[in-house]
Amino acid sequence: MSNLLSFVTANFIARECGYHLDGGWEAGQPAIEAYFRPPETFEARFDALLAEVRALSFAAVDIWTGHLSPAWATPGQMSAARRCLERQGLQPVSVAGYFGSTLPELEAVCRLAAGLGAPILGGVAPMLGRQRAEVVALLRAYGLVLAIENHQHTSAGQLLAEIGEGPAELVGACVDTGSFATRGCDAARAIETLGARVLHVHFRDVVPTGSDESVRFGQGCVPLPGCVAALRRAGYAGAISVEHEPEDHDPRDDCRASLEMLKSWLEPGSIKREGETC
Repeated sequence: MSNLLSFVTANFIARECGYHLDGGWEAGQPAIEAYFRPPETFEARFDALLAEVRALSFAAVDIWTGHLSPAWATPGQMSAARRCLERQGLQPVSVAGYFGSTLPELEAVCRLAAGLGAPILGGVAPMLGRQRAEVVALLRAYGLVLAIENHQHTSAGQLLAEIGEGPAELVGACVDTGSFATRGCDAARAIETLGARVLHVHFRDVVPTGSDESVRFGQGCVPLPGCVAALRRAGYAGAISVEHEPEDHDPRDDCRASLEMLKSWLEPGSIKREGETC
């Protein structure tokens, strides 16, 4: 099983607030956008961000819309972002985030992802249920797939209901293991249920309190080795993204350690016993 391992830039949600995120994401995202939005400083700041990701030994990255938003990204900033990705040797695997509530907002995200060379939209797209045919047409036109992330879903069945029956190659699931656990759902069993509908994966461990607070892999309640085993049984060959967004400290050391753990679990035969018990 060979999977590209990626870093979600939303891991730095608290950085521009000095890792004192008193107002939660509602405070973190505006601070990040204010820092990255000015065209005259964008390339240097975005390049520095990606350099830090590369220094953690990641070869791929999920670009969160807080760092490059379709609402304000200029053609010049998109070109600069591509240069930064190439300069740092990072493969863009997805654009991550909330994709708006309307079809024009989703199309703006599609333009951004296509411009970056990221094949996946991994996040929340509430217009899917209302305008499925139009969403699918956009995906076909831009050569993208949409992976719906389980933020409020309490079961794999709920996520499957939102995804719908088809087309399976264009619309599927972006599994957030932490969000499943926070809502009382066994993430490994959810992956089993979703099966071939899994198009992208955000690996996240959380504290066993239902608070959605993420932690370094192995320090929370998510059966991550079992999730790897479930992905293996499903034949999943796509990217697995390391996600960890602490509000009170720099996530880099945790993400570096989590990446090494994930690599070890992906070694052939390394999790046979754990996987069998899930």
